[in-house]
Amino acid sequence: MEAKQVKAWLSKAQAELEGANVEAKPRALSDEHDRCRLEAEECAAAWGDKERMFLDYVHVSEEEAVAEANVIKDSLKLARAENTCLNNAVADKDATLQGLRQEYESIKVSEAVAQGSLRELNSLLATTTTTCSTPTSAKTAPAPDYGFDQRLPNGSSSKFNLYCLFV
Repeated sequence: MEAKQVKAWLSKAQAELEGANVEAKPRALSDEHDRCRLEAEECAAAWGDKERMFLDYVHVSEEEAVAEANVIKDSLKLARAENTCLNNAVADKDATLQGLRQEYESIKVSEAVAQGSLRELNSLLATTTTTCSTPTSAKTAPAPDYGFDQRLPNGSSSKFNLYCLFV
């Protein structure tokens, strides 16, 4: 009988074990499920933190890019303004230079006309001096100075004496 008792006891122990296993399996699955859910929540939280940090970096980078673009835009405006100012200065200098060139050409023409007049007056003086008859008293007396001092092209001065013309 002892074998029957041991067999019954073994059967009972196996039944209890199976019952415990049946109860433990859902509990183990539930524990595994809870552990996986907790791990997933932690991963999601870590991912969310990383995503927020990444988005913060993106926003900071965008703000820096916008700030740099504004600095470049301001520098470009300043450079364009300076360029315009320099172009205006060059245009003014060109206009002044053109005016000076025209004035120089006008002076050259005036000088040529003056040189021609001087030659004409010198030849007139030479002809009047040779044809002028002066009285003997005028030859000994100095001719009156009427103050017409004229510089010749070679730099020497010549007094133009109108006394001969009127005597």
